[in-house]
Amino acid sequence: MAGIRGRDAFLFAFVLMLISESITDFITGATPVLPGPLLLFILIPILPLFVGLGLVLVREVALRWHKGWVSILVLGGALGLIREGLFDKVIFAPASFASVGYYGTYGHWLGVNWVLAVLAFLSEAPLSCAIPLFLASNLFPRFNDVPLLPGRRIWVALAAFAVVVALLYVYIPSPTTPPLNPAAFIYSPPLVDVLAVIVAVAVCAYVAWKTPSDAPRPLAQRPGNAGRAAAGLIGLTFSGGVLLLGGPLAQVVPWPQVLILALLVLGLGTLFVLRRSLGREDNTGRLAALTVGALAPYCIIAAFLTAGGDFGALPLALLLVALAVYVGRRELLPEKADVKSSP
Repeated sequence: MAGIRGRDAFLFAFVLMLISESITDFITGATPVLPGPLLLFILIPILPLFVGLGLVLVREVALRWHKGWVSILVLGGALGLIREGLFDKVIFAPASFASVGYYGTYGHWLGVNWVLAVLAFLSEAPLSCAIPLFLASNLFPRFNDVPLLPGRRIWVALAAFAVVVALLYVYIPSPTTPPLNPAAFIYSPPLVDVLAVIVAVAVCAYVAWKTPSDAPRPLAQRPGNAGRAAAGLIGLTFSGGVLLLGGPLAQVVPWPQVLILALLVLGLGTLFVLRRSLGREDNTGRLAALTVGALAPYCIIAAFLTAGGDFGALPLALLLVALAVYVGRRELLPEKADVKSSP
């Protein structure tokens, strides 16, 4: 089967990467919007390579295995573990690692910060993987079900991704020194931590492979009893819950086990609610509303960032919301056309 080629393939992959980076880094405050893109895309192009290759591989694997959104979320969670475990390294960071702050001592057991590991999985899966894939696939519907990496190209991309991850593992700068200072590239977790991430990713891949393509199976054949407002509220509850549990509540809950349990209940509970509220018919409009709700808390964060001087954060967040609204409204156009043409 022929795949997407040439400029179309590059454009699709670039849009995927740009949406993912915008959500994960730019509107969360992890990286200033300006001049952040110049730093990421010109001085340190390895990060866009990591994000782009990872998303493309998730898409291609799900396409070849004929899997649905739950498998994509599981594979996206695996990407989150790779990023936070081998790139940012916060999952294994000691208390002296400045970027983890309170989490330097909270949630650690056997050298792993389990709270941050669960947060990485739950937040990266929808935000940096599922939402970019949903938006890009609806912005370029002619590419749906068409592989970017036909034949053996997927193995070349997988090898390239492994090289990029290895470079990020070795050359990640310490957050306490300037990012371009060669002396900053000094911290790497031990081999046992690398093996732990590899095992976790392998488990995620197996779960994604065994998960039915229509999971979570809706309870009814009808379109579903949740409107777009309800879908948006589900997305808002999930994102807001992750932000609250991973931020302020971690400061007041003395038992990390309770926080981990609450995060797992939030994630599984969201899937359960979606199972009850979505039907088997096309749910593009409700998924778009779900996306808008999930992005809403980050618009608030972006507003505070803009007030603090990061002037590109809020416009970028609103642009992402506008893309989701556009995708949802476009689903209604054929219905409107049918209504107008009916006698």
